[in-house]
Amino acid sequence: MYTVLPWYPFLWGIPAVWLSAASIDAPGHVPVITAIALVAMLVPLTIVLRQQIRWHTHSEPPQYQRLLIAATVPGAAIYFLALVMAGGRGSDWVNLYLASGLAALAVGLAPILVGKRAVVAGLAAAAIALGVTGAPHAALVAAVGVALVITFFHSTLWPLDVMKQLEQLRVRDAALSVAEERLRFSRDLHDVVGRTLSAIAIKAELAAKLADRGDASASAHMREVESIAHSSLRNVRELARGYRAIDLTQELRGARSLLESAGIATTVEGTPDAVSTANSEAAAWVVREATTNILRHARAHQCTITIDESQVVVANDGLAGAPNMSPGLGLTGLRERLAAIGASLDIRCDASTFTVIARFKENA
Repeated sequence: MYTVLPWYPFLWGIPAVWLSAASIDAPGHVPVITAIALVAMLVPLTIVLRQQIRWHTHSEPPQYQRLLIAATVPGAAIYFLALVMAGGRGSDWVNLYLASGLAALAVGLAPILVGKRAVVAGLAAAAIALGVTGAPHAALVAAVGVALVITFFHSTLWPLDVMKQLEQLRVRDAALSVAEERLRFSRDLHDVVGRTLSAIAIKAELAAKLADRGDASASAHMREVESIAHSSLRNVRELARGYRAIDLTQELRGARSLLESAGIATTVEGTPDAVSTANSEAAAWVVREATTNILRHARAHQCTITIDESQVVVANDGLAGAPNMSPGLGLTGLRERLAAIGASLDIRCDASTFTVIARFKENA
């Protein structure tokens, strides 16, 4: 704000000083008439200046600008007509009065005088100066003076515009960060809770069937359900705290256990050690989401998980028995997660096989 505060005393102070100096030699009622006319100009010009500065500093849209500018016309007309009618062309007091009035108009209207408007303002100032003084050089001085005032004013507003744009970028960046965090939480919640709920449903269904047959192992499966529920609760808490690291070895072990509990023969080809440290967590997310997808949507009998240094492939034969199976929200989120680290996700469907392929960058 320090760059624009001086413009208020400029708007009132400079015209007032020049008007006072000119009034010493001015004849008759010229000082009174010009003083009243000058105040009539300065009041709406002050409002225009303030609104324009607030627009640059606080993005508050100006109001009634045309009406306020129109309100300066009567005062300006009376002011300059009084000088013409008073005579005294070429005298110092007329020149001071002229400079005072033009300075007030230039400072007050400077915020809106850009481009063609600035050119028109310069020509208007030259015409007024020529009409009041009759001297061509006075017209040139008036036009140049108005141009300098406009240029200097906008040079002081430039830092404010830059700061306002930086503030807008900061606000947008904060909003984007919030949106990204919401997306992250939604995606991770789907991955974590979706998998465990599917596991709980399968284990509970198996335990119920065993209990119906009087099999004592039903209680063991229910204890597994309890363990999975506690694990899910712990994962959700970690998720809320932003801790999302998962282990590929544990995910492979858990995937095999869950799939085989659901009656799906599972084969793991390759070892977790083949995946680089940089890609290990992403590979674990691929295994988790692909497993969840199979449990929730497929009617698979066999599943093969292949791991090497460049990719993770999860294939199952459940597509033929599940005609509605297609990439869902979880796989879409997984693709976004992989894209963030430069990896890719491909989904392939043939007559009976649904395959998820995650490829990592070779130099990762």
